[in-house]
Amino acid sequence: MSDEQKHQHKQEVMKVYSVIYALLVILFGVVFFNAVRIATWGGGPYRELAQKASNDSLIVEANRGNIYDCNGKLIASTIPYYRMHMDMRADGLCRDTFNKYIDSLSICLSRLYGTASPYEFKQRLRGAYNAGKRYFLVDGKRLNYTQYKRANRFPLLRKGARSGVNWDDETIHREHPFGKLAARTIGNNYAEGTGYTGLEKAFNTELSGRPGIAVKEKRAGRKIRINVVDPVDGLDIVSTLDIDMQDIAEDALEKRLIQSDAEWGCAVLMEVKTGEIKAIANLSRRSDSTYYEIQNHALSALTEPGSTFKTASVMIALDDGLADTSEVFDTGFGYWKEDDWTMTDHNVEYNRDGTFAETGGYHNISLEKSMWYSSNIGIAKMIDKYYRNKPQKFVNHIYDMRLKEPLDIIIPGAAKPKFIDPSEPGWNRASLLWMSFGYNMQIPPIYTLAFYNGIANDGKMITPVFAKSINESGTVLKKFGTSTVKSRLCSEKTLKKVRKMLEGVVTNGTGKAFKSDVVSFAGKTGTAQTNYWDKKAVKKHQYSFCGYFPAENPKYSCIVVIFQPNRRMTSPAGLTFRDIAEHISAREVITMEKRQNNKKIKLPHSLKGNRESLETVFDHLDIPYRMHGTKENRWANTSANEQSNFVNVSSFGISRNTVPNVVGMGAKDAVYLMERNGMRVRLHGYGDVISQSVGAGTTVMKGAVVDLMLRHN
Repeated sequence: MSDEQKHQHKQEVMKVYSVIYALLVILFGVVFFNAVRIATWGGGPYRELAQKASNDSLIVEANRGNIYDCNGKLIASTIPYYRMHMDMRADGLCRDTFNKYIDSLSICLSRLYGTASPYEFKQRLRGAYNAGKRYFLVDGKRLNYTQYKRANRFPLLRKGARSGVNWDDETIHREHPFGKLAARTIGNNYAEGTGYTGLEKAFNTELSGRPGIAVKEKRAGRKIRINVVDPVDGLDIVSTLDIDMQDIAEDALEKRLIQSDAEWGCAVLMEVKTGEIKAIANLSRRSDSTYYEIQNHALSALTEPGSTFKTASVMIALDDGLADTSEVFDTGFGYWKEDDWTMTDHNVEYNRDGTFAETGGYHNISLEKSMWYSSNIGIAKMIDKYYRNKPQKFVNHIYDMRLKEPLDIIIPGAAKPKFIDPSEPGWNRASLLWMSFGYNMQIPPIYTLAFYNGIANDGKMITPVFAKSINESGTVLKKFGTSTVKSRLCSEKTLKKVRKMLEGVVTNGTGKAFKSDVVSFAGKTGTAQTNYWDKKAVKKHQYSFCGYFPAENPKYSCIVVIFQPNRRMTSPAGLTFRDIAEHISAREVITMEKRQNNKKIKLPHSLKGNRESLETVFDHLDIPYRMHGTKENRWANTSANEQSNFVNVSSFGISRNTVPNVVGMGAKDAVYLMERNGMRVRLHGYGDVISQSVGAGTTVMKGAVVDLMLRHN
């Protein structure tokens, strides 16, 4: 091809490219123009369609996860409630059928709802039927699950879809099966399901799950909801609480609060080695003089601890090698008066004119007895002797024991301790002395408990734990362990002396009045005046006892605080502690006896399930068994025969057209069978199945939801 021909060919190609380019520019211009037009003045119809589509879509709320106690008992759950509607133009609801059942149905509905008479229900149903209503609300009252199941057995309604009945499922109500027990620690929710106190708030993200999206479509003359995006149910939280121990603690606390007519009180039970909080009771007096959980005082109350802090002061002086338990201090007649302050012991006596009498006091007593009898003067003179000229050293020891450091407590609202410091304006000698027995500081009760738990735990101070794990359908996703705050509070030598003194408080000192004949315990009483700054007011006090039991081998630590009782009584906090310790100890003896009796069972308990899997397990463990039924059936029940010392295995078949009976199966097999038949499963709890919401043997409805209640093993 010549150069001229090549040039001519090139020009022709360029002309074609130019035409194509021009067309693309024109097309882009048209698209751009229409986009601007729709976005500004011409998009009304399109926006209406988009708005309509948006209005037709629905948010499908996820089922909020459950909260369990440490033994698998349900302590917070979202309970489903139902509202009944009827399609009065359903194919199976002809007039003859409607007239046949309306009288008996009206009677049943009146008994169920209790909102109208049978005659009123009959008139209501007949009016809706004559009007041909497609989505008639039978009654505005919501029914719980038991009532829902009962209603489905009513005349006419037992025909199912042919009766025209359908249900709205509203899983929005959060319930505490054990009522007010640990209500503030478990927590509450806003109306929309968001937790705002306690474990509900601490684990709100995990419990909430993820909502789905649904649309309403009109089918067979009525609108039904179809999920576009399925919701993801929330995870479950297994707490450290033991609901039986919680009941013991709350009952004991309420009893003493009523007797003493106190403003509020709290009691916290902690497992020594793990730091797990087994019970936490917080009761406040209401206007009707009853007590209820209004505020989590154990975590949030900033009060001066009083004499329970003396243990820390003595521990510091002993560990510094400055004092010894046998050292004697002169407490005089129970008062110590300086120019600008006066300190007294609880056994000080007064003359008729209000002056101090020369008849009270402990006089010369050892440091150990100062602890036994809770002598303010004895402890203060010891601290004054060794730290008067170096108060910062004493305060630094308090900080080093992590008593001021915030604990990593997952429950929202926990307060932080407050101490005055020698570097602050206004500090003087009296500040140090009053600090030695629990004033000039504010400490939530949970911090005092963590300190005493450290004494019981061989000197190791750990963080209080409120949750054991996060679970999904019984599977543990995350475990919560013990966190160390201070690996050693003091030397082993000091710890032995401190524990001996705390035992002496109960056997010989201020705790002798509530010493138990059932269980040994050790600890320290505490009394703090709550309004000492008001010289004209009637004195009000806070009483407390913090310790652990059994004294020789501590398993639990506990603190009880009784705030501002209006009736005088001896050691209300100590008596509450004793009640809790005795009941917990008795409970554990009974539990131990049950475990020993259970060891007598020779043959193991097995769940029903896959026949081949059961045979494999029995063969591997050399457990004798006998097979009944045909091998073509994949599923089997088991039962133990103690006389013959073997296990009976009876195989059975399962139809895909009917709902299987999965009670007694493990969660894995139960879910497999239900989902194989096209049903959706919601698990509640963990362990074997104890009940199912859709009855066995009924016809399978594809996509229907079945709730399986599991039992913790």
